Amino acid sequence: MIFDWPPHGLIHRDSATSTNDDAFALLQQQPACLVWTTHQTAGRGSRGRAWLSPAGHGLALSIGLAPGPAPPDQFCYPIFAAVALCDVLRRLVPDGDWSVKWPNDLLLNGRKLAGILCESRWFGKNVAIVIGIGVNLKRHPGMDELPKGYAALDILAEPPAAETIVRRLYYSLPAQFEALAQPSLLMAAWQQRCGFPLGSPVTLTANGRTLDGCYEGLNHDGNLKVRDQHNRLHLIQQTCDDFVLRPR
Repeated sequence: MIFDWPPHGLIHRDSATSTNDDAFALLQQQPACLVWTTHQTAGRGSRGRAWLSPAGHGLALSIGLAPGPAPPDQFCYPIFAAVALCDVLRRLVPDGDWSVKWPNDLLLNGRKLAGILCESRWFGKNVAIVIGIGVNLKRHPGMDELPKGYAALDILAEPPAAETIVRRLYYSLPAQFEALAQPSLLMAAWQQRCGFPLGSPVTLTANGRTLDGCYEGLNHDGNLKVRDQHNRLHLIQQTCDDFVLRPR
């Protein structure tokens, strides 16, 4: 996969039902795109959840990649998107407490600021990939009813504007992908931005089980690695729905 932006690849919508859906539609007419809005009316989160984004309170953007042969299984788009977005925000707000959390979150001050949803659709024998990103710009009452802590950019003294984030991300992606095209480099880059140091003692709950062990990072497919006290390595897939990882 190569990020090769067409002349009109950056597209703003005053409002959108789903920027992911808009990106898939555009990929039938052009080789790549980035669609964004601050008013998404029916955004999707991971595992079929809704993504709350009242008008002006959230940035929704979707990166559409041209239909082509199925990509190598080992390249992990959610991990790549988390690294790219983290780096953009670090450059915009160098003194911010930015980190990534497995499998698809970006944190500000230890709370979820952004989520990532990657989707694919077949066009004949080729597959198109869309990387959807939702960023909380301003807090709203709906956040207080959610089960885990959320953050928004408006807690910063000088929060970056939505368009600034979008443009920085758009123009940085080609170089980012060139630098991180190898899975080993990508996973190492993600780990450098992760709040859990390698070797940390952790308690993991996943797939209905709880175990104590040692955090060993991610494998080349982006799955989480934890080694238990019996030296058995456990791999947790990104699709796991009941995942909790905490320091022990």
